[in-house]
Amino acid sequence: MHTKGNVNIRSMHTHALLFEKYGVRVTLRQAAEILHISMDVLREEESRNLVTVPYYIDHGEQWVDIRDVVQYLDLGREHAQFLANKLIERQSNGMNAV
Repeated sequence: MHTKGNVNIRSMHTHALLFEKYGVRVTLRQAAEILHISMDVLREEESRNLVTVPYYIDHGEQWVDIRDVVQYLDLGREHAQFLANKLIERQSNGMNAV
């Protein structure tokens, strides 16, 4: 991971790109589009007390801080890297990937 101190450089680039396009916040629907998650999935996760991306309500609209969108993307990437590393580890130990 490219880091400088505790700052992830990729996160900074992602944040800059999204900030330039959308500003400091996006609607929940825009966040869903950016993350390629349907609104139905977001509602289902919320009903099960799983918050995919935190939001707040301002003047009747649901808003997401752009930093939370970036954090969600980072967590997804970290999870994918973890799974890929486990697969490589299993393959190098001669185990079948499952």
